[in-house]
Amino acid sequence: MEQSVLINIDLVRSFISGYREHPSRSWKTGLNLSLALAASAMQQGRTVIVDKMIFEGSAWEPFYHLAKEYGAEVHEFVIWAEKEIILKRCDDRGDYKEGVFTRKSCERYWRKVTDFSKERPQAHLIDNSAFTKEETVAEILKLLP
Repeated sequence: MEQSVLINIDLVRSFISGYREHPSRSWKTGLNLSLALAASAMQQGRTVIVDKMIFEGSAWEPFYHLAKEYGAEVHEFVIWAEKEIILKRCDDRGDYKEGVFTRKSCERYWRKVTDFSKERPQAHLIDNSAFTKEETVAEILKLLP
């Protein structure tokens, strides 16, 4: 995917001062900035990849509308792994003082991703329990035209 644009909404949010202290305000601003980045990239004919763990389907709607406006295809992926694998990966990585992914939060996110994946029939569910990062990317690429 030459010249594709990766938009990591969390990274975009981190550019907003006080984003951790004001999560709902910074989420809205980060989402709007991400949509503007996506629109700019699509205007230039670029492929857009949005990276974000979002648990409400309605939060994806603006991206779907934008893609429709530019005649772009949408491919949604939910990357999932068995709970024990997620917790082992978390333990191997260790908790970070400023980190978001503590063992407790990983378990909570696992439940949310599991529930969310059942609500997204249009999404490709990729079980990466036994995959490396590279193998997960390869699985995604196999599903793209």
